[in-house]
Amino acid sequence: MKALNYIRLLGFMGGSSVLSLAVYYGYTYLVKSTYLDFLIWNLFLAWLPFAVSSMILMWNRRFGYRGCSGPPPD
Repeated sequence: MKALNYIRLLGFMGGSSVLSLAVYYGYTYLVKSTYLDFLIWNLFLAWLPFAVSSMILMWNRRFGYRGCSGPPPD
């Protein structure tokens, strides 16, 4: 299985987010409607799993998984 390039993934996701924000603000400016304001919140919520999983990945790479060190004490 091919390993992910996290820098490229972050760039793609960031670019997609910037593009969606530009479209949203362009639509809001042209139509003068704030009906789609919830999309900004949804975009924020979409970034949370990526941020949490990235922190877990960095933690795992830094400290590693040590597993069980032996039988449990009696």
